[in-house]
Amino acid sequence: VQYRREVFSSAPDQTIVIRITANKPGKINFTATLDRPAHFSTAAIAQNRLTLFGEALPVNDNPGLPVKERQVGIKYYAELLAISTDGITSTKDAVLTVANATAVTLFLDCATSFRYPAGEAAMRQAVVRNLLGAAARPYAASLSSSQAMAKRRYCLWSS
Repeated sequence: VQYRREVFSSAPDQTIVIRITANKPGKINFTATLDRPAHFSTAAIAQNRLTLFGEALPVNDNPGLPVKERQVGIKYYAELLAISTDGITSTKDAVLTVANATAVTLFLDCATSFRYPAGEAAMRQAVVRNLLGAAARPYAASLSSSQAMAKRRYCLWSS
């Protein structure tokens, strides 16, 4: 079995896109989780979606100094969305499972309280809008528009 993995940042969709394909039907099987070192929660919010949310607090709190940082950080909200062409996609206990698929596309987006100071609802709304917008476009169109934008900005992908 030959597998192919393509990863790119889609500026038009404001998402990270990961496409995994196999040249034989039903050969893609994996589990995915969202994680970070501390101060977070994860949840499965649909059979093909995971969330990660929390607050990025100071870690090296002025080691050796008597004055410590105020324990306030940037709040964040992220989602992972999986779209497969076939097979089974499911979630349980904040773990996303893809089984017997031939192609799957993962979309990842995150928002922070720096850009959305109104709170978690505003962050969630922005993330969901980006993910659903990206998932509604054909993969080839997302890849093509991202390549075209990169070519214009960075003179990549020569014709």
